[in-house]
Amino acid sequence: MLKVGFITIGQSPRVDVTGDFKDLVNKGLEIIEAGALDGLSLEYIRIKLYPSDKETLYVSRLASGEEVTISREKLIPLLQKRILELNAKGVDLLVILCSGEFPRFKSEKPVVYPTKLLSGVVSSIALNGKLAVLIPRKEQVDYAYSKWSKLTEKLIVKPASPYKASDEEFKNTLYEIRKEDPQLLVMDCVGYSLRHKSMAYEILGKPVITTRGVIKAFLSELIEL
Repeated sequence: MLKVGFITIGQSPRVDVTGDFKDLVNKGLEIIEAGALDGLSLEYIRIKLYPSDKETLYVSRLASGEEVTISREKLIPLLQKRILELNAKGVDLLVILCSGEFPRFKSEKPVVYPTKLLSGVVSSIALNGKLAVLIPRKEQVDYAYSKWSKLTEKLIVKPASPYKASDEEFKNTLYEIRKEDPQLLVMDCVGYSLRHKSMAYEILGKPVITTRGVIKAFLSELIEL
């Protein structure tokens, strides 16, 4: 049994995420959840944690299912607190449920940073064409260009919320991406589900890499199949 701490930058439980890990749970994965925003009211989050002009905007989900906008910089101490709490609960490994960039956290147990998994997978592919990247909000476009242009200059970035966009809106964004004829699509947010991946592959007919998928593949390597 591998005991893994899932730490969302929003609120736990993340029932929208854990459903995609059921097959690993059946094979010996135990998930313990915690959220940076657990116990905080929506009013507090909107007033105290909203990013200033100089801070980086991240997006996540509350336990109610509502999308929230939060500051990366203000999240860091909240995440550190949850990491120490999960260490005390005896987890074997911790996974940050966010593909955003964070500093190295203090932890006795190993911490997995999905942004490194995602960039590692993409950087291992010799792309000749365009890389398409899907992000939750239009306010994150510049940040995404800065992040992914380190790997390629042929870049397409489009926003589509995994929490708020309807299937029709999501598909319309994918059709826009298809016009650009990318070689690969990266879904740069844990919020994008494996169902979103299936929709994207059906429309694009090209390889699709999700943050959630690379986390799942990584964890599957750590348990006995």
